[in-house]
Amino acid sequence: MNASTAAQPTHEIPHGDHFSQQHGGTERWIPRTREELLAALASEDPPAFRTALGVTEWAVTTGTDGKEVRTPARLHGNLYADFDGDLDEVIPAFQRFLRKIEDHGVDLNMVRIYLTGGRGTHIEVPMQCFIPTPSTSGYVDLHLAYREMAMSLYVDTLDMRVYTVKRMWRTPNVKRSNDQYSKRPPLPPVTAPRFCRHS
Repeated sequence: MNASTAAQPTHEIPHGDHFSQQHGGTERWIPRTREELLAALASEDPPAFRTALGVTEWAVTTGTDGKEVRTPARLHGNLYADFDGDLDEVIPAFQRFLRKIEDHGVDLNMVRIYLTGGRGTHIEVPMQCFIPTPSTSGYVDLHLAYREMAMSLYVDTLDMRVYTVKRMWRTPNVKRSNDQYSKRPPLPPVTAPRFCRHS
């Protein structure tokens, strides 16, 4: 098994269709089913980015040119948060964020925390923390619901631009072009409470 899938178990990849990028930037987006994405992540050359949310239902309309137009109608995936900046600013900020979600009843042992490679952190909160039995068919405007949740929990360095339908999300444990690993595998479960309580 490739290191990237070892860092991100199969059950954590959202249901539905995805897009991925091998390296990022202006590179073209590759459409993939969930099964195709899982196979790509398990390969020797996994994509560096995938969409944070899966598209479980598409709305199909006809464009002015008569061609079929598909737009995401329902989405599936965990709540995600991106903290961007110098680590001496980011770490106190995401500690405050962790305390806030803990105050809302989230067990911090369920939270996945990633160091993204020099600047910032990513946090993922499983849907089960606020929806006991999430529907695999997804939810309408889930990205907007997550944006509202993030706004209610806002702290400095939290990037509010990431709550879009097709937000690319960095794959854990894939090397950057400078030969350094980005987005290290998640910190051990006991680390989240420790980060939260010792600020």
